Amino acid sequence: MNLRVIGYTCDLGSASINQWVGIQRTESVTDYLEAQGIPRNRMDLVSKGELTPIVPNLSVSIRKKNRRVTFEVLSEYYVQWGTRISSRN
Repeated sequence: MNLRVIGYTCDLGSASINQWVGIQRTESVTDYLEAQGIPRNRMDLVSKGELTPIVPNLSVSIRKKNRRVTFEVLSEYYVQWGTRISSRN
């Protein structure tokens, strides 16, 4: 099993900072998963930053819902040194 770990943010901050924060979220989750026995080379880290909110960023309590990490289970998808070798099914 291969995983894509995707980090998201709310709309506070610049786009570049939010991109960085999204990656930091994925790295934290990836560290945990690796500690649980999932090899890091089976995980692809992606940051979507503020680009795909699940709710409008109208208030502090609502913004919290956009600060998240999701997963996609990938098949026949390999990551080698950050390069995608075959396409996602």
